[in-house]
Amino acid sequence: MKTRRKRIGNEIVRTAVVSVRRNFIIGLVALLMGAFALPASAQCEAKNDAFQSGEHVMYDLYFNWKFVWVKAGLASLTTNATTYHSQPAYRINLLALGSKRADFFFKMRDTLTCVIGEKLELAYYGKIEAEATIAYIHPGNKLATVIGFNKDADTQVKKDIAMQAAAMAPIAVDKNDVPQEVIAHELEIGRDKAREEGKPENMLDKIAEGRLNKFYQESTLLNQAFVKDAKQTIKAYLASQDKDLTVTGFIRFTLND
Repeated sequence: MKTRRKRIGNEIVRTAVVSVRRNFIIGLVALLMGAFALPASAQCEAKNDAFQSGEHVMYDLYFNWKFVWVKAGLASLTTNATTYHSQPAYRINLLALGSKRADFFFKMRDTLTCVIGEKLELAYYGKIEAEATIAYIHPGNKLATVIGFNKDADTQVKKDIAMQAAAMAPIAVDKNDVPQEVIAHELEIGRDKAREEGKPENMLDKIAEGRLNKFYQESTLLNQAFVKDAKQTIKAYLASQDKDLTVTGFIRFTLND
């Protein structure tokens, strides 16, 4: 891949040429991470000249076939200083978007967030793939979310959902995505509480089901009350913007635990 680099203010802009393959952005990240993910004992001591905190790198992605050169999309890479398990680290966010012309052949909406120790060891990473994605980092660089959608939407709408997931810490997108062991545990808790309250044994299951529904409302993203307007759920908020719009997945990162 050939890259041309220029600096605009505090940003670095690079133009890159890549082959048009669905997994090319994974290869880009693997190349970046592979250089740093080895155990510290297997690396030579060297100064980090690859990146610095606050750096924002933009890539123009091109499809090349023989003499044909067509812009295929845009990738953005940001680096910020943070901590991981009380140790200095870097958080790197990569966002790749295909162009409208490239979308005719394949859609690329990839977001990847990773944390690398100060010694440049890969500490943790997560990836989500969807028709549209957005990443949000809460002030302080210790809480972040990545949200996947079934289609593109207004940036503010997507950011609202990312901030909702950061603030309310859902465990699943919808109630059908909650693991069975979690459901069984919540039902057991519901029955125990009802029993402690002196409810009749023949009513325990019904009461537990009611409390499970409340759990869904509090702990699944689409059924949570919207933090900006508690009168509507996230599902209703999305439908008010686009009746077909929904969340397909999310990842929530926190260094506060």
